[in-house]
Amino acid sequence: MLELKFGDNMLAETNAYKLVIDKKEDLAGLPESVISGAATDAKAEKMDGKWVFHASKTKLDAFCYLLH
Repeated sequence: MLELKFGDNMLAETNAYKLVIDKKEDLAGLPESVISGAATDAKAEKMDGKWVFHASKTKLDAFCYLLH
């Protein structure tokens, strides 16, 4: 039962994580489609002028891969 609770807590924390970028220059090298998606996510969270990356594998993988 403890393992199940740990897994639930870990999933909840992962889903709640977000990376907020507030400087356009920090997005250099990312495709426009990734930047646009992050801007849309930021706007949905009332963070206009910023970019939000949630801990979804596709978004964070693209962000990390393209910045290396």
